[in-house]
Parts: sequence; C-alpha cells; structure tokens
Amino acid sequence: FKIASDDWSTVNCGSATPVTLGTPLTLTCPSNDNIGVDFPAVGAYLFTLDATNPAAPGLTVTGP
Repeated sequence: FKIASDDWSTVNCGSATPVTLGTPLTLTCPSNDNIGVDFPAVGAYLFTLDATNPAAPGLTVTGP
C-alpha cells in the first residue's frame, strides 16, 4: 500500500522496507515503492502516521 493524496503527486510516500509490527518505519516522500506488511493474524490493526517531518513521516502499525 502507499500513503498518498488523491492525485498521487501532492503526497506519495512509500518504503522499500516492509513494516515490522510495533516498530516505527520511516517513509520516503516522494517514493515509487509500496509499503509491505504481513498480518500474522486476523484482527484489528491500528495505523499511526507521525507527519511531524513531512519529508520523512513515520508509520507504526500495531495489532492484536
């Protein structure tokens, strides 16, 4: 998946490194890479985006 605006050009963030659950991942903006994630179990997952630094926002995914 990606973090992107509707036009895919105003905001287009990704990462060549996949998400590790519970560990912040620094995204690259702009990026042609998709963000990979492996969900080990069915359940609700929380996606938290820290956009304090818009050029390199942090994404953390936590789950059940």
